[in-house]
Amino acid sequence: MYEITLEIGGLFIPKLQVVGDKQNQQMILGRDVLNNLIVTLNGLAGVVEVAD
Repeated sequence: MYEITLEIGGLFIPKLQVVGDKQNQQMILGRDVLNNLIVTLNGLAGVVEVAD
């Protein structure tokens, strides 16, 4: 578990608890964060869009 500050567009969340992979610099966001965003995944194109 890591504590981070997340800023995506107009969304700013300080002291957020995330699970991460130190080697690949990736993290997993939970529903508590994702429920505040509009996220569109186009798997065929390999594109993820986040609207604020």
